[in-house]
Amino acid sequence: MHKALDRVAVALCAVWIFILLSSGIIEREVLVLHCFQSMIYAAAIALILRGSKWGYGIAASIAFIWDFANLHTGFVFDAGFREWSAFLHGRGIAHFVPWEATVGWFAHLLLIAIVFVRWTLRPDKRGRDAAGLLAAFVATYATFGIMLFFFGKFFFPRYLRLFIP
Repeated sequence: MHKALDRVAVALCAVWIFILLSSGIIEREVLVLHCFQSMIYAAAIALILRGSKWGYGIAASIAFIWDFANLHTGFVFDAGFREWSAFLHGRGIAHFVPWEATVGWFAHLLLIAIVFVRWTLRPDKRGRDAAGLLAAFVATYATFGIMLFFFGKFFFPRYLRLFIP
């Protein structure tokens, strides 16, 4: 069961790499940012495949941060669900990026659930400590913030306001 959960977590991270790169190709102004963001998921994949608690922590953290940010911006819930409504009513997809971001939002929810289950199933009791998960969250938040600072300045002020009053 552990290996199956790991494979699903890796697959969901790979879905996100595809979403980031394809949306970056479509919207060139975020391509460099999305290439760097993909490295967070690539690191999570590499660490999950090694059985490292950090891989699970990074995967859950980036998924939570991205979904939480989108709850505040409305990108997925406004533009994304509008695209899905049009698609499901046979009107096609006018803008692919919010359409696929909606898929990604739900993929993140599944990723969070899977990595938390996997985190709790780790045989190493020290590998399930809350401090380790908090450290992974802080490191992921800071890394993502640094990437936004250098490559996504438009998003950076909103990003800081997510968790810092």
